[in-house]
Amino acid sequence: MKDYIDNYREAYDREFLEEGDEDIRREFWKSARIEINGGKRKGLIQDCCLQDYIESNYRSYTQIPDAMRSTIEQCHFIPATLLADHFKISVSAVRQIRANHNKK
Repeated sequence: MKDYIDNYREAYDREFLEEGDEDIRREFWKSARIEINGGKRKGLIQDCCLQDYIESNYRSYTQIPDAMRSTIEQCHFIPATLLADHFKISVSAVRQIRANHNKK
């Protein structure tokens, strides 16, 4: 049995182009609000203050010295995971440095 979420997903995939998709969109938002408010009343969902929201989205950044950056840029033959483990930084940071270096 399909619920309003399944209907919304299908309408979203169709980009809300078919007849009746606007009704599905309205039904989704109405039903979602009702369920969210019910979850809050029952203690299943807690409100989040602005400070908590900001802290949950905070990402710590590592300062990468020029010598380390140069090593990462020049050692293209060493896998990113090994460099990340060696320098104690994320793999995505290594890949980002390499990508930026290759653009130059």
